[in-house]
Amino acid sequence: MNSPITHGIDVDDLRDWTGSSTLIEAYPIYQGDYLRGNERDQPYAGWHWGNRGGVTSAAIEKPHRSAWRPLLECEFDLAYTPLMELDYGKGRLIVCTLDLEDHVGTDPAARRMANRIMDYALHAPLSPQASKAVYLGGATGAAWLDKIGVNHERSGTLDTSAELVLIGPDAAIDTTVLNAYLEAGGKAFFLPRSQTEGWLGTTLKQAEAHFAGSLSAPDWPEARGLSASDLRWRSYLDSPPWVLNAGADIGADGLIGLKVVGKGIAIFCQLDPDRFGADEKTYFRYTRWRSTRAVAQLLANLGASFPADRRIFHPMDLWTVDLNGSWQMKMTLTLPPAGSEAMSHSDPGITPAAQALVGQNVPAEGWTTVTLPQMLPFFKDNDGEAVFRKEIDIPAKDADKDMVLALGELDDFDSTYFNGVEVGHMDIKTANWRHTPRNYVVPATLVKAGKNVITVRLFNCYGDGGFVGNKVLAMGDQPGPQSSTGPRLLPMLLSPKPEGAGSPGYYYPDYRTDFPMGDNPYRYYRW
Repeated sequence: MNSPITHGIDVDDLRDWTGSSTLIEAYPIYQGDYLRGNERDQPYAGWHWGNRGGVTSAAIEKPHRSAWRPLLECEFDLAYTPLMELDYGKGRLIVCTLDLEDHVGTDPAARRMANRIMDYALHAPLSPQASKAVYLGGATGAAWLDKIGVNHERSGTLDTSAELVLIGPDAAIDTTVLNAYLEAGGKAFFLPRSQTEGWLGTTLKQAEAHFAGSLSAPDWPEARGLSASDLRWRSYLDSPPWVLNAGADIGADGLIGLKVVGKGIAIFCQLDPDRFGADEKTYFRYTRWRSTRAVAQLLANLGASFPADRRIFHPMDLWTVDLNGSWQMKMTLTLPPAGSEAMSHSDPGITPAAQALVGQNVPAEGWTTVTLPQMLPFFKDNDGEAVFRKEIDIPAKDADKDMVLALGELDDFDSTYFNGVEVGHMDIKTANWRHTPRNYVVPATLVKAGKNVITVRLFNCYGDGGFVGNKVLAMGDQPGPQSSTGPRLLPMLLSPKPEGAGSPGYYYPDYRTDFPMGDNPYRYYRW
């Protein structure tokens, strides 16, 4: 990684620091849920024995959908960082998890690194921030940007007041207007294209059959924070991707291009996280994450902002409804318990009895009060269908806004309704449906001031059934040497949908946190 922090620092300066780190237990006693090895007697992440020579005890996985920029990288796949920065508003936040306190007094390299970080924090110039980013193009490109998690507005024409324009492959733009915008100092980011002719005189070509990303990150300022970790792929694609061929400065073997036009800059991006088909080809999941992070980093370097980053500075300014607690439940179909998973009941679809209960106004008789989330006792002895209902009040100031309904994992299949209208469902066709959190967007047209009703039709096909909840394993919550606890549960929530960015998580939506170690690569014993 080309980082200003590492100028004059070599690899030996970042290993085996003199002394011992003290952040984590040096010789832990492994017990409880921490033991989940092949023989149920091994710790998740292997044996930890001693802290001598530590450089960082708690590196952070590089956020995928954020403006955080790593200044150092380490660990598996170089996907982690012990030092990263966030340019936000008119300032900068630096997070350092290097074990400096334990080593600056005994190791010259640690002391030199501490001085280098302080000097950087005092004198490094801030990245310019774009107060307005506008997207021009169709719905496909807008959805693509939502997955990246970047703030943007949609526009039918090029808004010259925007500091950054995001241009889809199907955008209709007068090139004269575009050139004038760039000449005056504007910035443009072009989404991936799959054709020979590109924007602004660029050309593209299909890469060779065995193209697997790049190991060469450009050294442009607009590519700061990128490294081979973000650009290499785990395998080849079935059909070669389109890469830049000419008409711009070409970086990362054609995955990125840069062109200076007058006072302005254009970035051409051929990195496409959707290209990998990672929902079906799950060996590409990590590659999709890395590619998503690379796109987000390019956008951040151009001044784009991300709703996930706002959480740090404004953690409590969003109105939310906590949905944990009392719900009404009614069984609408009782089936004998399936003898095995292979004998699971097929979901017949919503029954007439359940359909009659999903509306906004239904009879109050016959409901049972239950506390959610929980795995329901009824489903220990039965399979079948149940309807769950909860009334909530929404203030007038928050009505008529898109919302995100986060119910966590449900066991097994669901159809979820808001004021009688289905807003999402998962069934046997959904990949990994057992462990996929139900995060459904509720359109503004359904959100009314006053009484609103959330209804969930749940079908249990085999085994236990119910509301698993929003599981999370955050730093400090992971089952550890002295812990026998599992993941904590975040509340089920209804909250406003951030503008143009879906659910504002730091990591790609399929990132697993629903069991100990989740997508931590160190849970694997071999590769």
